[in-house]
Amino acid sequence: MQQIVSLVKNVAMFLLVATMLINLFSDSEYKKYIRYAVGIIVMIMVLSPVWKIIHEGVTLRAPGQDLSVEEQVRLQEERMRLLEEHMEDEMFKKGGEEYGEQTGN
Repeated sequence: MQQIVSLVKNVAMFLLVATMLINLFSDSEYKKYIRYAVGIIVMIMVLSPVWKIIHEGVTLRAPGQDLSVEEQVRLQEERMRLLEEHMEDEMFKKGGEEYGEQTGN
């Protein structure tokens, strides 16, 4: 997101300077060439990040992939603990239902 904001700021600043330059040469025959050059430069500024993404490729990471090994182990242990607690709760509920059926309640 920060890269997009930076790109927009750079393009806006360039267009501001380019507009001042075009106004300096407002009565000149070079005005159309300056506009042409400005248009090409703006296109390059906007397309260069897209070109970079295309050539470098987009790397999608799984959640937790950027964590250190210790953090990944701790996270996995926490998941296992929660799973064990859930399984115990389910077994307790199922065991209580079976006990109620056996006693006739």
